[in-house]
Amino acid sequence: MKNKTLILNYHSDGGHGWIKVAKDLFNKTNRTMKDISCYSYQDDDNYYLEEDCDATNYLNNLKEQNITFYLTEICDGDYSEIRNYNHC
Repeated sequence: MKNKTLILNYHSDGGHGWIKVAKDLFNKTNRTMKDISCYSYQDDDNYYLEEDCDATNYLNNLKEQNITFYLTEICDGDYSEIRNYNHC
């Protein structure tokens, strides 16, 4: 995955934040994360990596591979629908 810039959505609500990563992309770019914590969520196509640990680990993983990325912030109000998804 060389010379590609990823644009990732950072969702936040009144209490927390998550980076949305398509499962296919995660599987192609993940080299070091063995597990995703139970504080992250998922739907059929995406992971929503919690900001404190999982997202940080994943973004560090991208940096180690020299994959450029940008975060676009999306405010989901006081309560994000992400909280209704299944935990990883």
